[in-house]
Amino acid sequence: MTGFIFYDKTGGVILLPQDWEDKQQRVKELIEKRKVAKIMLQTSNGLNQVSIEDFKKHAGL
Repeated sequence: MTGFIFYDKTGGVILLPQDWEDKQQRVKELIEKRKVAKIMLQTSNGLNQVSIEDFKKHAGL
C-alpha cells in the first residue's frame, strides 16, 4: 500500500476527505497556508520524507 501522509507543525497527522478532488483542493490550501510541515510517502519499504516542492510538482499543484 502506498500513500502520502501529511503532518502539521506539531507533528499531528492532517486528515483529508476521501474523494480525490476534495483532497487535492484541501492539500493545496494547506500547503499554501503553510499548515503542512512534513510530507511522508508510505510504501512497502516504509516511510520516506518527500519535500513539499517535489510533492507540488508531482501533484500538479
